[in-house]
Amino acid sequence: MRRVLRKVGSVRPSKAKSLARNLVANLLSRKIVVKLLTRNSSAKLPTRNLMGELLAHHSVATFLVVALLGAAIFSCYPGNLAFPTAAQAETYNPEGIITVHRPPTPDDGSTVYGNITIHATAHWPQGLVFLQLWQGKTMVHAVDNGNRAAPVELAYDFNTATVPDGPVGFTLLALVYINGMGYPRYVDLNFNVLNVGPVFTWESPGDDARVAGTVDVKAQVTDAKNMNITRVQTSLDDTALNDMTLDVPQVPYDFEYSWDTTRAGFGEHTLKIEAWNELGERAEATRTVCVANPSQVESQFYFAEGTTLSNFRTYLCLGNPAPEPVNVVVDFQTRDGVMTKGYQVGAGTRRTVDVNDETGIDKDVSMGILADGEIICERPMYFNYKNAWTGGSDAMGAPVPSKTWYFAEGTTRTGFDSYLCLQNPDNTETAATLNFMVANEGLRPVPVPLPPCSRTTINVMDHIGREKDFSVKVESQDPIVAERPMYFLYQGARQRNWAGGHNVLGITSPSDVFYFAEGSCRPNFDPYICIQNPNDEEIEVKITYMKGDGTVDEQNVPVDANSRSTVTVKERLGEADDVAHDFSARVESAGGQPIVVERPMYFNYNGIYQGGHDVVGALAPATIFYFAEGSSRPEFDTFICIQNPNDEEAEVKITYIKGDGTRDEEFRAVSANSRSTVTVKEKLGQADDVAHDFSIMVESTGGHSIICERPIYFNYNGVWAGGHDMVGYTPEGE
Repeated sequence: MRRVLRKVGSVRPSKAKSLARNLVANLLSRKIVVKLLTRNSSAKLPTRNLMGELLAHHSVATFLVVALLGAAIFSCYPGNLAFPTAAQAETYNPEGIITVHRPPTPDDGSTVYGNITIHATAHWPQGLVFLQLWQGKTMVHAVDNGNRAAPVELAYDFNTATVPDGPVGFTLLALVYINGMGYPRYVDLNFNVLNVGPVFTWESPGDDARVAGTVDVKAQVTDAKNMNITRVQTSLDDTALNDMTLDVPQVPYDFEYSWDTTRAGFGEHTLKIEAWNELGERAEATRTVCVANPSQVESQFYFAEGTTLSNFRTYLCLGNPAPEPVNVVVDFQTRDGVMTKGYQVGAGTRRTVDVNDETGIDKDVSMGILADGEIICERPMYFNYKNAWTGGSDAMGAPVPSKTWYFAEGTTRTGFDSYLCLQNPDNTETAATLNFMVANEGLRPVPVPLPPCSRTTINVMDHIGREKDFSVKVESQDPIVAERPMYFLYQGARQRNWAGGHNVLGITSPSDVFYFAEGSCRPNFDPYICIQNPNDEEIEVKITYMKGDGTVDEQNVPVDANSRSTVTVKERLGEADDVAHDFSARVESAGGQPIVVERPMYFNYNGIYQGGHDVVGALAPATIFYFAEGSSRPEFDTFICIQNPNDEEAEVKITYIKGDGTRDEEFRAVSANSRSTVTVKEKLGQADDVAHDFSIMVESTGGHSIICERPIYFNYNGVWAGGHDMVGYTPEGE
């Protein structure tokens, strides 16, 4: 080093400046941070600006001194050491220049919380330039000493709440002169931050739970530092329910509070427990719960089907036609248990819940919906089944579970996959029997166990084999909910190759008559009528077709005992692209025997959207029908099909309850014994916003009872094309 100094002293100033520049560049290339002591001794020079600062503001001599000092610093480090950092391999303080005072400084490796003090001194009789404290790569405190021999003292208060719990590191750095040369000395300080005071083990109620009546709120409260618990408070939505100071502070403390949920409003709430320890430290734990007492429930719906498996997207559409908001509680039943969420549907609007987002992916989901007002619920689903068959399906929720469910349609023919989805909404296990009525074979019963609060999926082919047409009656020991999704590559009589899927909620009891507002024998539409006869004798069924041109046609169909029959409508009505080949239908048992009827229809809508939809017929005409789902966004075409089975014209009012809270209306006259089709986009237009998502209310204003369906054809996200259809919901008593 002396040779270097002599060499620097013997060169011209310009040469010296060049040499200094190279030395500093060499230091920077090794990521060495230099603290330049100037008259403004508190200035810290960022590494990237060091060269410019030196050349711009300091003399050549000063520059050379700093550069040589840096070289000396570098020479005392083995290897290519990055400096300073909290990740040093070991402390380098051989002469004991830095002294860490413990206390108040915590022991190295200790657990710390609250405010701590780091206290250290540095002393070196040959001269000490500064003592600094670094937290990681940030200098947080510094004391300059001007290269004096006097001791340097550093005290720094650190609030542990400013960092996350876990490891935190500091480095004490001193720059000293030894035999006329500058050397760094440093000491690492490493702590483990643990700010938590009281710690909770919450026992009940569970997070995302539905509660009613009197609920025991239970938790065990311990403390991270084993301090006694002195106070516990319970609150609901930040309003105190209970505040208790312990007569005898203790740890652990088993907390219990009896909460009367009937004093809380229906819907989602935040339940919170707070606790304090003897140091005054406070901690809290929260649970989201949904209050749903039976006396608060005005409407309810159930869905057996729903999935978030790969290439499936499930939604829940909630329509509120009322002039006040409605609170809704939804139980999502998956293989992981029951998760309950609360929602509010604004007055006169609709809300869409993304089930995939709420429950997570790769789960089959059943749902139970409770509301403190009258709402309408639908569950549309979109899919790419087996990465081959795209489409969508929809279902209106079941108002109540039932011990019996009927389905008229079902097939395991090549290109058709039929399933049964069974929801057990109760907390106890039950069992069901699937009574398959196989065409030309008769009755085939299959027992199925149903675990509590769960859903079970049955692949029908596994039980009756391929190439079978079937109807089914589901009988359960306790009330359940049943749906029948089907996925297909439909061929028909013309090798159509129309891929898609449809789904229906079963019907709880047969009837002697069913109504269908929708049906079309236009080109690229293939409608069928499936009739289930659950009786022990053959019956005769009469079908009345009410066509769009006002004419009527009739057809009689025999159906064997405990079997099903399929009517190919085009064999009766033919095919043509006119209103005379749009139809509604009434299907009735000629002898008054109970039957079950569905109307599947397969299509290639506009030559681009292929698929199929299916509905169970309406049991009776009514003066009002509701639909939760509807959209006039791009690539969604919504229609309303209105059947008038009366001998007089019917006046109809349609109210669109839009997602932005606004409404629109239109009026239609439907001829006697006819049907009318409403193209919604002609009224609402098209745009990609919530104002073009809507629920629908269809009312007969003149007192004539009608039937309504709402088909939708779509290209979901521009990739999954198809369609689904729904018979409107009529509340009991309307």
